[in-house]
Amino acid sequence: MGIRLVVSMQALPGKREVFIEESRQNAARVQNEKGCIEFKYLQDIEDPDNFILLENWADQESLELHWEGLRSRPPRSEEIRIMHGMERYEYTEGN
Repeated sequence: MGIRLVVSMQALPGKREVFIEESRQNAARVQNEKGCIEFKYLQDIEDPDNFILLENWADQESLELHWEGLRSRPPRSEEIRIMHGMERYEYTEGN
């Protein structure tokens, strides 16, 4: 069973470019993690401070390993974004 996450977030005022660069580095690292099928940020063309993160994981185990890695990282020196919400979908691939 695959897992799709849709995360909505917004760069804080004046932090958009920092957020974009940090997100680019984050995506490059996460895309190489075991079980990561997709991990990409999409920017809103009407409000460029708003972003969607699309994640697709092969299974719950892979997602949990990813979250463990997130928890083990040191905290940011400053906040650059706020998270508005996360949607989770589970799916089974058809033939």
